[in-house]
Amino acid sequence: MSAAYDRGKDWERRVFKAMSKVLKLEVKRDSRSGAGTHKADGRDQFNLVPLFIECKDHEKLNVKADWRIADGKSSHGQAPVVVFPDNDEMLCVMRFGDVLQFIREAWDYRDTAEDLRNPAVVAHHIKNPSKQTEEALVKLGEAAAKTIKQGGKTCKNGHIVDQWGYCMDKKCKFSRGYRPPKGGKK
Repeated sequence: MSAAYDRGKDWERRVFKAMSKVLKLEVKRDSRSGAGTHKADGRDQFNLVPLFIECKDHEKLNVKADWRIADGKSSHGQAPVVVFPDNDEMLCVMRFGDVLQFIREAWDYRDTAEDLRNPAVVAHHIKNPSKQTEEALVKLGEAAAKTIKQGGKTCKNGHIVDQWGYCMDKKCKFSRGYRPPKGGKK
């Protein structure tokens, strides 16, 4: 193989090794990278990372062309990313809307975690509640309403879906890898 091909493979390995270290996941270069219809440069074992990563280590970087490649190859639920070297750093190009979405989701998780850390006051058996108890009950109701608004998404059958929109119930036709039962419905 050519020196450029080997340099590209080495760059992909470096990127996925850095991801594995930070995310504490096994993210590896896919040996079929760029072959046929399979175009992903790498993947994690359980497809937990919602990114389509295109690694580029060219002498002359063409960000727009590389971005179009990554955007065209990414599937639904994956944010396309182009990762390239600059001196001793790894830099990336992402859609600004995807960056904002990741920040929004991080904030939602932070708010949910904060809600879970705060103790809830439940005083439903008090006949004559004090003003402090009434205020606590109002705050509890507001926190419950906020938690309900942040609730999870569901499929058309009402089951909880994963971050990519696939149903978590393996028997549901909206799940990833659903196979209808043999011999009709049961």
